[in-house]
Amino acid sequence: MSNSLRFRVRAPNGGQQVLDPMPSSNTIEQLQKVIINKLNLVNIKTGCIQIKFVFPPPQIISECAPSTTLSSLKLTSGNLIISILDKPPQAVILAQQKEKEELAKTQQNNSNSEEKKQNNDKNKDKNPSPPAIGTVVVKTIDSDNSCLFNAILFVAEEGTENKAKAMELREIIASIV
Repeated sequence: MSNSLRFRVRAPNGGQQVLDPMPSSNTIEQLQKVIINKLNLVNIKTGCIQIKFVFPPPQIISECAPSTTLSSLKLTSGNLIISILDKPPQAVILAQQKEKEELAKTQQNNSNSEEKKQNNDKNKDKNPSPPAIGTVVVKTIDSDNSCLFNAILFVAEEGTENKAKAMELREIIASIV
């Protein structure tokens, strides 16, 4: 007789759901199907969804054979698992391309109107505005339960990633807290 497992799952969009209890004898492929159904992921095949078990160190359980049982992975009830789309469906790709094109068009229109405004302002006022200072960078950090520490070190180390230092920082803070 197999134990019943219940998982919390983080969707690719960041939302969380609690999955219905399932036998620990279920396979990774069955877990992927349950996640796809629970999260209402349309036109997604099981091979397109990556599953991470996030307790440090993170483990990508979907890299195991699809027939691997959940009990063999030493998962326990209440664990948080993260679902990531490996290969987004074509509709998502097209929507993202359309958003990028619209954003580029909007930025171009804004820069054209900004140029006109600056030309008008130059004629009105001879005092130029101060130059902009700083740079904003968007960096995607792995969601491996150490993302806060990875992000802090990314900024502190001036743009370099160091997972070992992030784990060390996590351990130091955990020992204090």
